[in-house]
Amino acid sequence: MRIGRTMTAWALVMVATLTCVSSARAGATHTEFVGTFFLVSPCTGEFSAATGPLKITYNENRGGTHFVVHLTFKSTGIGDQGNSFIVPYEANGQFAAPSGGGPGFTFFDLAGHGEAVSEGSAPNFGFDLGIRVFVVGGTPTGANFIAPFSFECHG
Repeated sequence: MRIGRTMTAWALVMVATLTCVSSARAGATHTEFVGTFFLVSPCTGEFSAATGPLKITYNENRGGTHFVVHLTFKSTGIGDQGNSFIVPYEANGQFAAPSGGGPGFTFFDLAGHGEAVSEGSAPNFGFDLGIRVFVVGGTPTGANFIAPFSFECHG
Protein backbone atom coordinates (compact mmCIF):
# COMPACT_ATOMS: atom_id res chain seq x y z
CA MET A 1 0.00 0.00 0.00
CA ARG A 2 1.47 3.36 -1.06
CA ILE A 3 1.04 6.26 1.28
CA GLY A 4 1.78 9.53 -0.53
CA ARG A 5 0.42 12.10 1.87
CA THR A 6 2.18 15.02 3.40
CA MET A 7 2.95 14.18 6.99
CA THR A 8 3.50 16.51 9.90
CA ALA A 9 6.35 14.32 11.07
CA TRP A 10 9.67 15.92 10.39
CA ALA A 11 13.06 14.64 9.47
CA LEU A 12 16.34 16.36 10.18
CA VAL A 13 20.00 15.65 9.81
CA MET A 14 22.01 17.27 12.58
CA VAL A 15 25.68 17.86 12.11
CA ALA A 16 27.51 16.44 15.12
CA THR A 17 31.02 16.13 13.74
CA LEU A 18 32.46 17.37 10.48
CA THR A 19 35.49 15.93 8.75
CA CYS A 20 36.42 17.01 5.23
CA VAL A 21 38.78 15.02 3.03
CA SER A 22 39.66 16.06 -0.51
CA SER A 23 40.23 13.42 -3.13
CA ALA A 24 43.08 13.45 -5.65
CA ARG A 25 40.60 14.02 -8.51
CA ALA A 26 40.33 17.71 -9.45
CA GLY A 27 37.10 19.32 -8.33
CA ALA A 28 35.85 16.43 -6.16
CA THR A 29 35.52 16.69 -2.39
CA HIS A 30 34.27 14.21 0.18
CA THR A 31 32.68 15.08 3.49
CA GLU A 32 31.62 12.76 6.28
CA PHE A 33 29.79 13.57 9.50
CA VAL A 34 27.46 11.91 11.96
CA GLY A 35 23.78 12.68 11.47
CA THR A 36 20.50 11.87 13.19
CA PHE A 37 17.27 11.07 11.37
CA PHE A 38 13.88 11.27 13.09
CA LEU A 39 11.01 9.38 11.46
CA VAL A 40 7.58 7.90 12.15
CA SER A 41 6.63 4.48 10.82
CA PRO A 42 3.61 4.65 8.49
CA CYS A 43 2.89 1.03 9.49
CA THR A 44 2.75 1.32 13.28
CA GLY A 45 3.10 5.01 14.17
CA GLU A 46 6.35 4.21 16.01
CA PHE A 47 8.69 7.19 16.44
CA SER A 48 12.38 6.41 15.83
CA ALA A 49 15.66 8.29 15.95
CA ALA A 50 18.44 6.76 13.86
CA THR A 51 22.08 7.90 13.95
CA GLY A 52 25.01 7.08 11.71
CA PRO A 53 27.59 8.30 9.21
CA LEU A 54 26.45 10.56 6.41
CA LYS A 55 28.84 10.80 3.43
CA ILE A 56 28.67 13.39 0.66
CA THR A 57 30.71 13.47 -2.55
CA TYR A 58 30.62 16.73 -4.50
CA ASN A 59 32.18 17.32 -7.92
CA GLU A 60 32.13 20.51 -9.95
CA ASN A 61 33.74 20.78 -13.38
CA ARG A 62 36.34 23.48 -13.95
CA GLY A 63 33.91 25.70 -15.85
CA GLY A 64 31.25 25.53 -13.14
CA THR A 65 28.67 24.27 -15.63
CA HIS A 66 28.18 20.72 -14.33
CA PHE A 67 27.77 19.56 -10.73
CA VAL A 68 27.43 16.03 -9.33
CA VAL A 69 26.29 15.33 -5.75
CA HIS A 70 26.09 11.86 -4.16
CA LEU A 71 24.96 11.28 -0.57
CA THR A 72 24.68 8.13 1.54
CA PHE A 73 23.39 7.86 5.10
CA LYS A 74 23.64 4.52 6.93
CA SER A 75 21.97 4.81 10.30
CA THR A 76 20.62 2.58 13.05
CA GLY A 77 18.15 3.34 15.80
CA ILE A 78 15.55 2.15 18.27
CA GLY A 79 11.92 3.25 18.20
CA ASP A 80 9.70 4.25 21.11
CA GLN A 81 8.05 0.79 20.93
CA GLY A 82 11.44 -0.91 21.38
CA ASN A 83 12.00 -1.99 17.77
CA SER A 84 15.52 -1.74 16.29
CA PHE A 85 15.90 -0.46 12.73
CA ILE A 86 18.66 -0.20 10.14
CA VAL A 87 17.95 2.83 7.95
CA PRO A 88 20.03 3.26 4.77
CA TYR A 89 19.29 6.30 2.58
CA GLU A 90 20.82 7.38 -0.73
CA ALA A 91 20.42 10.44 -2.97
CA ASN A 92 22.12 11.43 -6.23
CA GLY A 93 21.88 14.37 -8.59
CA GLN A 94 23.51 15.99 -11.59
CA PHE A 95 22.97 19.70 -12.15
CA ALA A 96 23.77 22.44 -14.67
CA ALA A 97 23.55 24.98 -11.81
CA PRO A 98 22.96 24.94 -8.03
CA SER A 99 19.33 24.74 -6.85
CA GLY A 100 19.87 27.97 -4.90
CA GLY A 101 22.09 29.72 -2.42
CA GLY A 102 23.04 32.93 -0.71
CA PRO A 103 26.12 34.94 0.23
CA GLY A 104 29.02 32.47 0.40
CA PHE A 105 27.04 29.23 -0.04
CA THR A 106 25.08 27.20 -2.58
CA PHE A 107 22.74 24.27 -2.17
CA PHE A 108 21.54 21.36 -4.26
CA ASP A 109 18.14 19.67 -3.83
CA LEU A 110 18.29 15.93 -4.46
CA ALA A 111 15.64 13.22 -4.62
CA GLY A 112 16.48 10.26 -2.41
CA HIS A 113 15.19 6.91 -1.24
CA GLY A 114 15.55 5.04 2.04
CA GLU A 115 14.40 1.85 3.69
CA ALA A 116 13.73 1.30 7.39
CA VAL A 117 14.55 -2.38 7.92
CA SER A 118 13.37 -3.87 11.20
CA GLU A 119 15.73 -6.17 13.05
CA GLY A 120 12.71 -7.79 14.69
CA SER A 121 9.01 -8.31 14.04
CA ALA A 122 8.06 -4.70 13.22
CA PRO A 123 7.13 -4.12 9.56
CA ASN A 124 9.71 -2.61 7.22
CA PHE A 125 8.93 0.55 5.26
CA GLY A 126 10.42 2.57 2.44
CA PHE A 127 10.41 6.30 1.94
CA ASP A 128 11.14 8.82 -0.80
CA LEU A 129 12.45 12.02 0.70
CA GLY A 130 14.25 15.03 -0.74
CA ILE A 131 17.47 16.31 0.80
CA ARG A 132 19.21 19.68 0.50
CA VAL A 133 23.02 19.57 0.45
CA PHE A 134 24.85 22.79 1.38
CA VAL A 135 28.21 23.66 -0.22
CA VAL A 136 30.64 26.36 0.95
CA GLY A 137 33.84 27.04 -0.96
CA GLY A 138 33.50 23.86 -3.03
CA THR A 139 33.07 21.63 0.04
CA PRO A 140 29.78 20.06 1.17
CA THR A 141 29.18 21.24 4.75
CA GLY A 142 25.80 19.80 5.73
CA ALA A 143 22.39 18.57 4.67
CA ASN A 144 18.78 18.55 5.80
CA PHE A 145 15.74 16.65 4.61
CA ILE A 146 13.11 18.57 2.66
CA ALA A 147 9.68 17.84 1.17
CA PRO A 148 8.16 16.26 -0.78
CA PHE A 149 8.14 12.87 0.80
CA SER A 150 6.12 9.71 0.80
CA PHE A 151 6.17 6.45 2.74
CA GLU A 152 5.33 2.88 1.77
CA CYS A 153 4.60 0.22 4.36
CA HIS A 154 5.99 -3.19 3.35
CA GLY A 155 3.81 -5.04 5.85
